[in-house]
Amino acid sequence: MPDEIWRLAVGEPFAPGVTYGGVDRFEYRYTNGTHLLQFVLGKLTEREIQAFQHGAIHVGLYTRGDSLFFLFKVAGLYDWSDQAFSINALPPDAREIPQPQPGAGKILLTMVLVDSDTGLVRALRAVTYSTHMSELFERMLRRQVANGLTAEQHQRNVEATYREFPNSRDLVRNALVTERAGITQPGEGGRR
Repeated sequence: MPDEIWRLAVGEPFAPGVTYGGVDRFEYRYTNGTHLLQFVLGKLTEREIQAFQHGAIHVGLYTRGDSLFFLFKVAGLYDWSDQAFSINALPPDAREIPQPQPGAGKILLTMVLVDSDTGLVRALRAVTYSTHMSELFERMLRRQVANGLTAEQHQRNVEATYREFPNSRDLVRNALVTERAGITQPGEGGRR
């Protein structure tokens, strides 16, 4: 629910009463300007949890038509992967996109690592996108809404993309942008 407040805590269920049957998966969640990347992985080692908490995070964006593909990699845990995303798949009251304000800030991405066997949160982390990627991401979301990307169009775009680029590394090589998240990018200023 869009007005629902997410309370995430290590050792607590990600979603009370929900387990994932040991199936690994990812989900990019968006609600009214809040970005969350959920990693659901099984048989996690302490080393993998540490990698999630402290490893370099790389992100990127690829588009086909109005369909958006979020690209991500966690050093020491997971190589490049991707998640197709359409804001129009969300309920209308969850689609709010913050009004653009040049140089206003960076998108904060909350990352949560969930045990696929128990449904418990094993680790939390937050990183930011660069100003450039933040502006590009929000511009793409606005374009999806303005152009009325339908579920059928999105599905066709996803299928065509995976036919042309059968793995995530191929998408990365053709991405609009890739970057290391959580660091000041060249030209953004910040402390020196």
